[in-house]
Amino acid sequence: MIRCKLLGNHKNAGDFKVRLTDDDEQKVREELGLGESTAGPAFVLRDLLAKLNSIIPASIPLEMKIAVVREHRVNIRTHCPEYFDDASKVYLLRAGPLAAGKRPREETLRKLYMLDVPREDIAALIRNLKGIRWTTYWTASVPATDKFAEIFAKVAGVPVNA
Repeated sequence: MIRCKLLGNHKNAGDFKVRLTDDDEQKVREELGLGESTAGPAFVLRDLLAKLNSIIPASIPLEMKIAVVREHRVNIRTHCPEYFDDASKVYLLRAGPLAAGKRPREETLRKLYMLDVPREDIAALIRNLKGIRWTTYWTASVPATDKFAEIFAKVAGVPVNA
C-alpha cells in the first residue's frame, strides 16, 4: 500500500489530487511486475492512473462499501487505522444523540462496517443514525453482550426530528 496525501475539497466539486513520488512509481512498477524494459510500449504511470480514474464510479452504494471494507478488513486494520475514529475501540457500546447542529462523523460510523452483522442492517442503521443525527460510542473492552440488535431497535424507534 502506498501512503500518500489526498489533496482536495468535497466543497470544490469533490476534485481530489494525489501526488506520487518517483519512489511511489517504482513501487507500482514492482507490484505490476514491470522492470525497466526497453522493448514494447513504454509504461507511463500517468496514463495508467488516468485510465483507472475514468472507471471509478461517481458514487458507490453503502452496502457495497461495507462489503469491500469487510473483504479487506485485515489490511485496513493494519494499514489504515487513522480512517477510523479511535481505531482501538472496536466494540459497539451504545448510540446517542449529538449536540444541536452536529452530524455523526464518518470515521466513527465506518466502524460499523466491520461488525459481523448483515450489511443491509448496518446500512439501515447508518442511514437512521444520520437521519436522527445520532452517533455510535465504542469501547476497547469486550462487552458482556452484543449491543447491535438493541441499538438497531432503539434507533429505529426514534422520530427523525429527534
